[in-house]
Amino acid sequence: MFSEGKELKMLLEELFNGEVKIPSLPEVFYQFKKAVDDPDSTFEELSRIIGNDSGITTHLLKIVNSPFYGLSSKVETISHAISIIGSDQLHDLVLSTCVLNKFKNIPSKALEMKLFWEHNIACALASKIISSHLNIGCPESIFVSGLLHDIGRLVISINIPDKFNEIFLLAQMNNSHLLVAENKILGFGHDEVGGELLRRWKRVMLISGV
Repeated sequence: MFSEGKELKMLLEELFNGEVKIPSLPEVFYQFKKAVDDPDSTFEELSRIIGNDSGITTHLLKIVNSPFYGLSSKVETISHAISIIGSDQLHDLVLSTCVLNKFKNIPSKALEMKLFWEHNIACALASKIISSHLNIGCPESIFVSGLLHDIGRLVISINIPDKFNEIFLLAQMNNSHLLVAENKILGFGHDEVGGELLRRWKRVMLISGV
């Protein structure tokens, strides 16, 4: 997959142009995004699109009914959720749920998935709380950013697990941050990998007209 003589300087392009496993976002997300951007769309139409995917519907309702949102009554339908939290916030939750669903069952010998997602969800919640408290940015968008901030590390661990193990061991041995070890071994960090992944998803959205 990688050229010889580049063991310590693998290029980011090589990772993505090789046989890299990158799940695409599901079609339901693109349909939902297109509907959200259409000012003539109704709550019923948005609900119908999401309702076509039972897995996403279940996860969304779990999130909306979590203590974090502190709603006084239980939300049982997507249309009810939209009427309470709004379509813009629901868009961010749909994106988060789609990403979680796409990556949750991917086997990775180099990364403990449960701990990975617990960390990212904790970062997402903390980021949103800080954003709301300081009145900086859009809390819902910042929530998604917190959720996805380590997505590049997942891509690395899935596609080049041996290198990921080297990175982890080097970081432990030098008592350094994983990002430092990534740049030492790969020539780039998981932040750049995550950025490239999101750019590719964005290009697909533009091509799809959403």
